[in-house]
Amino acid sequence: MKKAFLFLGLTLLFASSNFVYAQQNPVSLEWLEANLKKETPRLILTSELEAQIKEKIQSDSLVKAYYQLLKLKADATLNEAPLTYNKKGRRLLGVSREALRRILPLALLARFEKDPKYIERLEKSLQAVCSFSDWNPSHFLDVAEMATAVSFALDWCADLIDPSLKEKATNALIENALKPSIAKARYNGWKKAHHNWNLVCFGGMTVAALTVFESEPELASQI
Repeated sequence: MKKAFLFLGLTLLFASSNFVYAQQNPVSLEWLEANLKKETPRLILTSELEAQIKEKIQSDSLVKAYYQLLKLKADATLNEAPLTYNKKGRRLLGVSREALRRILPLALLARFEKDPKYIERLEKSLQAVCSFSDWNPSHFLDVAEMATAVSFALDWCADLIDPSLKEKATNALIENALKPSIAKARYNGWKKAHHNWNLVCFGGMTVAALTVFESEPELASQI
């Protein structure tokens, strides 16, 4: 019985402390400036993890096989036509998901292999989607998935792609994703949603904010 009451007490304490934490969010501009990792990559991949993965590719047959699968996926994108702004009804989601399918393997292979064919194809893919007039904020899931693809590419490959394209992609994340996420209430139903939109959209905006923090620190910390 004592253990049950102790468990109940700890649960209530945890719940109440979480409520206070939520009311007094410490993630301010100053907090991010002090705590955000200065070097990239900072999204999932780190220099330490990259070294571990490269070692495992040589020593672990399962990791090697999975890496070869990613390489096949990247190779399959090399001769595909560039993505275009092609809505189906009110959705651009098919294009956003295709961008994810192409860009993530390309970005990882570009970083690991430093092979010009992957870098050039990654640049073409980024150039295409970052030239769109918007990422369809009226159906915000489309924005979130596109922002995720572009964010990981920039974070993992910022030193490999052309500086002018890096600037263009950074601006696309700001103008096509972060600003629309706070600009109009009609774009923001996902913020209180109790389904996958909440996770996908908050996740997309978070990685975008972390990616462009140096360019737009106040906007990024607001996100």
